[in-house]
Amino acid sequence: MGPSILIGVSSIAWAVIATSAQSKVIRLRRRAGRGADSAGYKKVSGCGAVAIAAANLVKQHGLGPPEAWRRAVAATFAGPSYQKMGSPKGAFLGLCEEGLVVGVPAVPPGTYTKSRKNKGYAVAAVNILQRTATPSSLHPDALWLDVLGGVWIKANGQMDVVLGLWNAGLIRR
Repeated sequence: MGPSILIGVSSIAWAVIATSAQSKVIRLRRRAGRGADSAGYKKVSGCGAVAIAAANLVKQHGLGPPEAWRRAVAATFAGPSYQKMGSPKGAFLGLCEEGLVVGVPAVPPGTYTKSRKNKGYAVAAVNILQRTATPSSLHPDALWLDVLGGVWIKANGQMDVVLGLWNAGLIRR
């Protein structure tokens, strides 16, 4: 079996030709409508809730983004494995570095995070949301596929962070 070939990649629908990845994308497509209200996908995941709480800690209490994330994740997740998840943290801190989180000025790269990949994914997702007619209806998996240009890599909460902040009005538009 060769690599998947994705055609028609968009935040609304996509098609897959051949290979085992086909069933994965079909499951994502079926699941994309779940958890949506009449305006679209609005469910806030644990990582999205942490990002919202951290952004509010920065805005309301003047904490630095890394400390705000640490406190928010400790208050949300009891288990140490969740508290150590680096991908959502890198996405949040990357957005903060770029000045995309409301109330957080831009700082030089590497100030808050060394995670170039997760920061890049998050910034790309914000750019997609800014160009999308109905961004609040996007499912995290559909946004993730758009960010990756149709290549499937397992996500780890990065889009939950972005969509949580976006839907809460905490991303600069």
